[in-house]
Amino acid sequence: MIKKIIPLFLFLTLLQPSTNYLFSQDFVSKITINTVKLPEEVRYSYSDLPQLLSNYIDNYNWSDEQLPYSIELNITIYFEEIYRGYEDELKGRFLVSTNTIQYADKEWKFPYKRGDSIDHFNPEFSPFLGLINYYLYIIIGDEMDFLGEHLGSPFYRKAEDMCNNGKFSRYPWWWDKRQDKVRYILSENHKPYRTMVAKFYEALYKFETDNKIDALKYGLDVIYILKSIYNSFQEADFCKKFLNRNYQDFNKLASIPGGESIKETLIEIDPEHKDYYTKNE
Repeated sequence: MIKKIIPLFLFLTLLQPSTNYLFSQDFVSKITINTVKLPEEVRYSYSDLPQLLSNYIDNYNWSDEQLPYSIELNITIYFEEIYRGYEDELKGRFLVSTNTIQYADKEWKFPYKRGDSIDHFNPEFSPFLGLINYYLYIIIGDEMDFLGEHLGSPFYRKAEDMCNNGKFSRYPWWWDKRQDKVRYILSENHKPYRTMVAKFYEALYKFETDNKIDALKYGLDVIYILKSIYNSFQEADFCKKFLNRNYQDFNKLASIPGGESIKETLIEIDPEHKDYYTKNE
């Protein structure tokens, strides 16, 4: 997780033109295609798809050279049904994870046959690639929000663009639900959570660089915001997942002299990890 503890001033420094700094690729992907539910005679048609998708994902500038590290990405695609005809149609499921987050989509229908182009040059919307693009832009948005308040917004908007294209394609199903999801991320109601995330990683950076005074200041801001939103119906799931991913690092902030209120609030709102928060008492 230390790779994410990059303060805003350093992030902006990385964005300055330099002949001495080369941006890494945005994603390093591992792709698995599961075809066990398809007829055996058609499974060979997808044998080259993992490599094609890895090339599509890894060799593209998704973040407009704004992300200063590579994200390790695991994608599993389940092909569950096929409808044979002039154009083969598939129903599938999509699972993507990084070292911090996971997304799943169970509602996916698209045309695909061996030999279809897997590239970024076709102007026509692809229901197959469009869903992949949607989640990659959300992941970029998540990562950018780690680096500074609301820096992910341009990438969440790109995910929303995928929804707009999908809704007016030949395969419009379920794009409304995906659009609702990303619109909520961009909403005013969700801004405090996104602010909290950026402050949390800034607090960790201060802690790791032995600036405990500022780490405590940011940590207190984080816990104040978290306590104010964790009971919200719409925010509860975001907060729970964030605590599950970061409870060990939260405890670092609670260990700073003066951080007693951080520990007290963590025990109150995250009783699942109470034993961890109190183990050194």
